[in-house]
Amino acid sequence: MSGGRRADWRALLPLVLATVATQASIVVLAPVVVAIGRDLGASFTAVGVARSILAATAVAVSLAIGPVIDRVGVRPLIVGGALLALAGAGLTAAAPS
Repeated sequence: MSGGRRADWRALLPLVLATVATQASIVVLAPVVVAIGRDLGASFTAVGVARSILAATAVAVSLAIGPVIDRVGVRPLIVGGALLALAGAGLTAAAPS
């Protein structure tokens, strides 16, 4: 493996780890779907549909993001995504319940 290819792998490592973490969160959520539904007053089916919508949205965005990355570049999208995640976490933390 040449030095340039190794540098490419190091650049991709954060994206690979983020993908693994995202998929792991989906798997970890499965056993608690019933508890989430009970806590929110929703049926098991409604929680499952919400998870399916989340997964379908992730697939659609993943397919559409390639051309955007080509036009804008990776760094602005990563920074923008991190800022959106930070804003979402802040709003979630400030929620009354």
